[in-house]
Amino acid sequence: MSAYPNPSSSTLTVQVSDSLENNSLDQPYQLHLFNKFGTNVFSIESNEKVLEIPVGNLPPDIYYLHFRHQDAVLERKIVIKR
Repeated sequence: MSAYPNPSSSTLTVQVSDSLENNSLDQPYQLHLFNKFGTNVFSIESNEKVLEIPVGNLPPDIYYLHFRHQDAVLERKIVIKR
């Protein structure tokens, strides 16, 4: 899973890697974006290979993107700036 651009100011694009796609995206994955205090500021369940997350309304700060699909759990540090 990759997330770009990082830092981001308006839209964060999340792309699921081909290796995970080969393990089947017929079951949806979950994405959660948490602020530094652990508050969930965005959640979605999807099986799309590419997602765009609007982040322009979030205050500039450090956030944590959590990705979960079956037994796989990934986390990425995301910076929102203006």
